[in-house]
Amino acid sequence: MPSIELLDKYIIDRRRGLPLHAQLQQALRKLLDENFNDGDAFFTETELLDRFGVSRATVRQAMGELSREGLLLRRPSIGTVVTKANQKTNNSSTTRGNKTVSAESVGVFVPDYQSEFASLLLQNVVEQCRTKGVTVCTYYTHRGQDLRQAYLQITRPPEEERFIFLYGSIELYDALHDSGYRTVALESPAAEYGGLVVETDAGMAVQIGVDYLKSLGHRNIALLVNEPAESRSVQLKIDRFAQIVPAGKLVMCGTQNWENSYDAAYSHMAELWDGKPSAVMTTSDPGAWAALRWFAENDVRVPQDVSVLGFEDAKSSRFMNPALSTIAHPYFELARRAVETLWQDHVDIRHQALVPKLIVRATTGHVS
Repeated sequence: MPSIELLDKYIIDRRRGLPLHAQLQQALRKLLDENFNDGDAFFTETELLDRFGVSRATVRQAMGELSREGLLLRRPSIGTVVTKANQKTNNSSTTRGNKTVSAESVGVFVPDYQSEFASLLLQNVVEQCRTKGVTVCTYYTHRGQDLRQAYLQITRPPEEERFIFLYGSIELYDALHDSGYRTVALESPAAEYGGLVVETDAGMAVQIGVDYLKSLGHRNIALLVNEPAESRSVQLKIDRFAQIVPAGKLVMCGTQNWENSYDAAYSHMAELWDGKPSAVMTTSDPGAWAALRWFAENDVRVPQDVSVLGFEDAKSSRFMNPALSTIAHPYFELARRAVETLWQDHVDIRHQALVPKLIVRATTGHVS
């Protein structure tokens, strides 16, 4: 294993605009690229804590992201092992003129906030990239950040790196497109976003949910809009709901980008329940979690008094009490299509909308 003194070359500074875990992740990725081979043992959490003077949570978050990128394998009984065997083999290539160059990396821009949806998408993107033999690098964007700083993190030329946006950014897309990079957005770009998009069909999700609830006898259905309404996918859900449930109650939480959609939903539950709907749909699973909490606190039985249906199928939803019925994103297919689109020379459909799936658990039932 390389000497631990190599860590002395890297500086983690709280005065920088980049969060500590992202700084540490960048430093360790560079260290892995330059000094480690596949199968090497990696430094322990304690060694990294001692050298960088950061919290254990910061170290674990950075190492967790590197694990998702496929660069580290963390085994509790053995330690952390470097896994680079699949990073440089079978690289997809492209031709520019008479020169064939290798596209070695997919960069993924991820908003830096707690989101099971973004985490699941990222995990699936990493798995798809592994099958193509390309490295995944994560680039974090932060609330209030000048996006030029995010752009300046990129060091590879267009022939070596292509990009996926988890939530489309017009500014980043324009900058990368103008520089010759191939990009695709996964989910929820603004309506004026000009690049390629692979997303879940949000209108179809509402249609599936409403059809299911009506099959259970529900007619008094409410939609709790706990995600930012300016999001294209959220607006599609609102429009479809208004179209097929014209008498349904629509509660707008006024959530802004980067705000906690769980808290936004919880704070509007009294307004929603004022009309005593027999079924509640939310624009994401965290909104449904908030509804379940509010109903439990106010002695409203789920699903006997009201059915609750989310949208997302986050991992935590199956562990709610009761377990949450939801409309699931096709995570695997979203990631597969996005990665494949990056290597397609001609894309006929700018927006690829994939059909979601109904997951029935314990929060929905027939009208009593």
